[in-house]
This record gives sequence, C-alpha cells and structure tokens, in this order.
Amino acid sequence: MGCDSVQCYFPDSCFVYDCKNDYPPEANFSLAQDTFYYKDGDTVSIKFQNSSSASAGYTWHFGTGDSLNLVNPKYQFTAPGDYEITLVARNMECTDTIKAILHILDATGISPLLRGVGGVFVYPNPTQNNLTIEINNEFKNNTLQLTDLYGRTLLTTTLANPKETIDISTLSNGIYILQLFSNNQLLISKKVVKE
Repeated sequence: MGCDSVQCYFPDSCFVYDCKNDYPPEANFSLAQDTFYYKDGDTVSIKFQNSSSASAGYTWHFGTGDSLNLVNPKYQFTAPGDYEITLVARNMECTDTIKAILHILDATGISPLLRGVGGVFVYPNPTQNNLTIEINNEFKNNTLQLTDLYGRTLLTTTLANPKETIDISTLSNGIYILQLFSNNQLLISKKVVKE
C-alpha cells in the first residue's frame, strides 16, 4: 500500500491516510557547534537535539557504524575525524532524512586554554561578502587559513589586529573550513558558509 494507511474508527467510517500529503515527517536536528576537540585517551560526549516534526520514530546514525532509536541521544566519540551524522524521522511508512558533518579535531598537545577558544569570535556566519574575526589580545602571531571541503587552501593571511575583516566575496557559494592559528597552535576550526 506504500505510504497509504487505512484508518477505521467505526465499521462504516474509514478513510485513507496518505502520510506523504497529510502529515509528512520532517527530519531536523541541531548542534551547539559543529567542531569539537578530542584529546588522546578521552571521549567526546555529544548530546543531539532533535527538532523534527510530524514524526513518530527516529533512527540516528553517527558515522561510526553505530545507530540509536532515541529522540535526543547522547553519543560518545572515541577518536578524532569527520563524522556524517544522519537522522531518519518516521511517520507511518514515510521517512525523511537529514545529514550534517561533525568535526572532531585532535587536540592532543594543545593547551587547555587554546582548546577552550575563549575570546575568539567569527561572524557573520553565514556571510555573503565579509567575515569578521575578533581575537582576545592574549593570542599573538595569528594566522588565518581558509580551505574548501577537499582540504585545498584558498586563503592564508596574518591577522595583525585583534579585530579584522576579510573579504571572501570572490569565493563561490558553499561551505568552507576556517582555521585560526596562534604561534603555530590551532585555536579554532570552524565551518563558514558563504551565501
């Protein structure tokens, strides 16, 4: 019967419910951030916030081979890497799927102060033309690197001031990875969206 389901409340009162047209599920979730830091021997525990609608069941895939059937799962990652997070929302026989990439960076050897990324702000994000980077004055010799999702370096610049604006208007619309280094130590790695 596909996505159709016959609902009968009384012997002479039946209707056909089509979940594609009547109440299709819409998968959606959010993360507080898309980049986390892993230190050798630790685990990175992440709580996923489900914001799906018109859904009766959920299956989460974490890019590790593991899956959970919970509304808002908490999952522990045990190694650095890029993980494709997939949420499948179900309603009757219909499903909707949403995916996002989660970056877990190796922070072994980076001081706790730098891992905390206190005092580093990147905005607006998404952006169309300019990206502003504000850095706490305690970080010196700052270098910004912007790469595409294939790891190709598109821009490298030294940031001489605590607040600088860079022009990315010539880049194609898409997702980029901004990495900020201070004294050759990684301060932050962040997804930047160019619209």
